[in-house]
Amino acid sequence: SELRSRPVKVQGPLMYFCAGFGGLCTVLPLVWPRYAFWMVWGAALGVPEVINYRSGAPSLLRDLETGRPGRLLRLLLGGLWAGIAWESLNYWARCKWIYTVPGMEDWKLFEMPFLGFLGFPALSLAAFAFYALVCHALRGGRHWEAMDSQPARAMPRLRFAFAASAAIMFSATTFVALTNVNVESRRPLLAELEGMDGGAVAQLRTVGIRTPEQLHRAVETDGVAAFCRRTRLAAEQIDRAYLHAALALHKGMGPRNAKLLLAAGVTRVVDLVLANPQDLYGRLLAVAAQYGFPPPRLAEVKVWIRAARVAGSIRR
Repeated sequence: SELRSRPVKVQGPLMYFCAGFGGLCTVLPLVWPRYAFWMVWGAALGVPEVINYRSGAPSLLRDLETGRPGRLLRLLLGGLWAGIAWESLNYWARCKWIYTVPGMEDWKLFEMPFLGFLGFPALSLAAFAFYALVCHALRGGRHWEAMDSQPARAMPRLRFAFAASAAIMFSATTFVALTNVNVESRRPLLAELEGMDGGAVAQLRTVGIRTPEQLHRAVETDGVAAFCRRTRLAAEQIDRAYLHAALALHKGMGPRNAKLLLAAGVTRVVDLVLANPQDLYGRLLAVAAQYGFPPPRLAEVKVWIRAARVAGSIRR
């Protein structure tokens, strides 16, 4: 049987709160993104949920008003479970999200700050509210659950085509803009490592070395001298590439930032253990200016140092 609870009065303060909070979640992240970034997940919840309630679309507010909290609780639990599954997979992934939330660098489960897990249940509510709004407005009331599907006035085809085109253009533009900001580094390639020219890369491939990970692992196992005999490459060349790879693979640093660290006098991950974040950041700013590279953020430097202190070696 369906879970029942005491009906909640929606009309009045609760409705105004949802609309007002949704509006703030839409505006404040654009005005103060550094501190209001977390509110962006509420932008797709507050206002759409109010519209759903008033238009007759599936609504969590209406569920509470009629004493049926089951869907709300399922979404909250499912969102939390999805978040835990996502972060566990993300933690072991080769290319992954590394979060640099101000003030929470040392309070994490996997890569996510503890408080960040509260965002996943909220995200599931926002996903439901926004999807219900889209289905009601664009799909003529057809929803994923049969009990929610009900005839509604579908948007005229021309207006639908315009809305769909605008949504696609907005999403594509946002994706490109976010990628330029959020992607701080990419998986390193052999050709990007110090000392690795085209001939060296080709020679390494003949012995099965195709990635910086394989190069680092082989040198760790064989030693520089034995590896050089096997590949017929100079020891200085291999040593430079090995040191560069070790740093580039550490906590998503990437080859560009690793090159800055090498130029700043940090040649091994263990050198980061005793480093002062602010001091190292200042040195990296100076080196980046010389190379013409965009410098890493202080939050990134703290992530590298923290990971080195925890693991004492490369941590991905």
